[in-house]
Amino acid sequence: MLDVVLFCPETPARRFLAHHRIEYFRCGQTKSQAFPNRGRPANEFAFLQLNPADWLNFLVVDVDDEAALLNLMHPAVPEPTWIIENPATGHAQAGWAIEPVYRGEGARPWPIRYAEAVQRALDRLVDGDPCFTRYLVRNPAAEFPAGRVWWGRRASPWSLGDLKAHMVEYIDPFHDEAIDGPAASAWDPGTALLGQAGVPRAPVVDTATEVGRNTAIFRATRRWLWDQQQIRHQTPNEAASIAHARALNVQLPHPLSDGEVACLARSAVRQVNAGKGRPTSTSGSDAAHEYLSRMGRRGGKARTEAKARAAADNAGKARQARTDRAGQLRVKALRLRAAGATYRAIAEAVGRTARTVMTWLKNAPATSAGDAVNGGEILQATGICSAGDEQTDHSPSMVPAPAAVEDAGPLR
Repeated sequence: MLDVVLFCPETPARRFLAHHRIEYFRCGQTKSQAFPNRGRPANEFAFLQLNPADWLNFLVVDVDDEAALLNLMHPAVPEPTWIIENPATGHAQAGWAIEPVYRGEGARPWPIRYAEAVQRALDRLVDGDPCFTRYLVRNPAAEFPAGRVWWGRRASPWSLGDLKAHMVEYIDPFHDEAIDGPAASAWDPGTALLGQAGVPRAPVVDTATEVGRNTAIFRATRRWLWDQQQIRHQTPNEAASIAHARALNVQLPHPLSDGEVACLARSAVRQVNAGKGRPTSTSGSDAAHEYLSRMGRRGGKARTEAKARAAADNAGKARQARTDRAGQLRVKALRLRAAGATYRAIAEAVGRTARTVMTWLKNAPATSAGDAVNGGEILQATGICSAGDEQTDHSPSMVPAPAAVEDAGPLR
């Protein structure tokens, strides 16, 4: 069905790059890289951004299965423009070059929904990952692709109608109506899933008339990101957030500019990653209901007056304990300084910085020469004998520190 073709600038790879036709795109040598392109040709990168912001040029599926090639080469599946297999796992990606669908500012919603329905049908047919963002994909036209590449024989892009017709017309030849019931075609777009960046479940048109277009899109996108994190345990990412916000935007009678939508989507990602905007009321989100149910099962935490007093008392006790501990360390620092220890040695002995020690000792009263100081304690804490102690064979002799390291003396 598919011809195995090495990279050749004259045939399928050139057609792929010509249909790609993105001047500024993200790319990299691994799937975790998405660097801005700096004018280098697309065939130099193993992974690249496939579709621009305003146009849909390709449909792509990602099959995380060892039998991915069998799924993709099934006769019910329209012949892909390319298939690229990960040799380490047997997983594969496949793509179909399609007649471009405009999805930028002022785009009509129905062609976008039609393309999303075809995408869902292809995902269901080949058991593809429905949460694949399709933002960065394996580049089949790379000089050194990240996998083995098969090119299809079709030279022209598919229309969405042709892709649908192929799946509608296919009937399993081994289907037995007497046993299995009426035969069904391979076309099964299902419904828009929660994890897909398609047209959202809740429309924003009515909300936008109340709070404004910007606020409505921002809140709906943030709520959807929380759904992804709480239900599907997916980390919010900008690509999926922007795609979802664009799908919301096309519903509006007067859509926002694409740049403004992208800015709102990025802001929603930042807020969710910071833990802000978590659904705490029944706002129409399934995740909100689950969140409230989970909080109810855990039990409430009433903020009574007694609890407030107890919290204040605990905070006061903690502050007093820290103050007492600091006072003890300050007394120790005073004694060590009176014995002739340097600020640096004192700081190491009390576990504070030299600046803190200097602050403690700045207004400290001078210790008279006759004050009794335990020299053994000072030596154990700092390794420095007091100035008045005699050096014996049992105490280590100290080499004077350089002037740049030793302190000049007590502060005056």
